[in-house]
Amino acid sequence: MRINKIITSPLNFKGIKVSKNQTPLPERNIESVQQIILDNWLNQLFLYDDRIKNASLPKTSDIDSKIDSEYTSYSPGLFSDLKEKFTKKHDSFQAQNTSLGKKMRCSGEMVELSGKTAKQLKESYESGSQNETGAISSKNTGIKTIAGYKPELGVLQKEFIDRVKEEKAGSDIDIFGSILFFGPYSNGKTHITEAVAQETGCTVIPIFVMKGQNKKAMQEIYKEAGKSEERFIKTGTRTIIFIDEADKLLGENSPVTKEFEEFIKSCSEEYHCSVFAATNEPLSLGVNFNDPDIFPVKMSIDPPEGENIEEMFKFGLKQYKTADDIDYKALAQIAAQREEETGGKFSSGQIIAMCDEMAVNSGSAPVGMQIAAEYIQSAEPEITEKLSEKFNNDYKNLIGE
Repeated sequence: MRINKIITSPLNFKGIKVSKNQTPLPERNIESVQQIILDNWLNQLFLYDDRIKNASLPKTSDIDSKIDSEYTSYSPGLFSDLKEKFTKKHDSFQAQNTSLGKKMRCSGEMVELSGKTAKQLKESYESGSQNETGAISSKNTGIKTIAGYKPELGVLQKEFIDRVKEEKAGSDIDIFGSILFFGPYSNGKTHITEAVAQETGCTVIPIFVMKGQNKKAMQEIYKEAGKSEERFIKTGTRTIIFIDEADKLLGENSPVTKEFEEFIKSCSEEYHCSVFAATNEPLSLGVNFNDPDIFPVKMSIDPPEGENIEEMFKFGLKQYKTADDIDYKALAQIAAQREEETGGKFSSGQIIAMCDEMAVNSGSAPVGMQIAAEYIQSAEPEITEKLSEKFNNDYKNLIGE
């Protein structure tokens, strides 16, 4: 995946193409979990203001005036008068001191409450506390489990994930009925589908297509679509029907291609399901790619390059002990050099597997720069030059230059 910017409308991205516009999402200034926290914070501040007003401090001049007025009207004896005046002034100042103490306690309580609220708000963003729309994702679930490709994932977030969450919150909005992932094998097409499902709370139903069983697979799709609608009525949960190796179902001579095309045009609205299809052979599909309702989102899952290679090594080694000299940027450069030498490309899955093997080779010692570098330099990229050229051709045809 290699998207960088929006080019025109309908939306085109470098590495992902969105061929149809959806109706805008309703504006939401803040998600409910944050709104609740901020409302509580505001109520605390109102409470503070109210308690300050009720704990008013009498002025010294008002105390003296009150005592003097009472002193002039009372004269049973000089000593008694002086004692009474002292007592009244002492009591008045004591009351003022008590009132000041209340203010101090109120201030302390509000500082503590505000501090707790600020911490709660910060933690909700960092740890991913779920609200009713699932607006915040955990660090260790959903699309956070995908290393690199942040701009690309942003497109999926906008075009699908946010919309599913909005639907789950009760909105009636457009959601695409199909998305196509294509690219070399072992690059994460299945993992991305699973991550999106986890991010949105969707149920994933895989459809396996056996050779010569196209019609049977299509029947299975309709069956699962019916279950999807039943599930949505009960729980508000959308279903992702996942078809790996979609070329087996939709090859050029497939008897169900037209039927499938009509299905994905209406399945989102009629059955509240979306079809995610993955293939290494996108140009062998017999569908009409010129129809904007046929796979309106096409995403290339290409071998990682540059910063994405670096992110893959970080992701692959994060579960292991690493030495202080590990330089992920340098590892990415070594990998790129090895690719240039061989004419091939490392897939995402291969990089993760390499990290596992580095840790095994290191034994109980942390993975150091020397071991990692030597391992990469001796590895053979599993995406050959020929496969890489094929992918570039697929990319050119489906996404553009």
